[in-house]
Amino acid sequence: MNLDAITQGHLVKRAILDQIITQARSQVQATNSIYNQFKNLLDPMETWRHGHYRNLACMLDMSINTLKYYVQEGDHLKQNNRKKILQFLGYSPNNWDTLEQEAIFKLLAKKLSV
Repeated sequence: MNLDAITQGHLVKRAILDQIITQARSQVQATNSIYNQFKNLLDPMETWRHGHYRNLACMLDMSINTLKYYVQEGDHLKQNNRKKILQFLGYSPNNWDTLEQEAIFKLLAKKLSV
């Protein structure tokens, strides 16, 4: 695998994580949300510990180990975990490629607007 592929994979993962965190934080802040007790997700991601990942894993209906691995090391997820992320973000079950593209565009737009 070449460096460009690694960089591209990291960018895609970062863009998807940005979408997940943004969605999770908006649900935590929503009035009458069932996730109001997960206020620690509003903390900067660089300071996250086990409890932060546990709460996000609960929101995604995903194993905490899988979530931590994806955030910290991995670039790939099994199909069933991809479907959970797609559902959480409001995409239809087989639109992972669409999510990747839209997440990158949103991340770039966010970075350019700063």
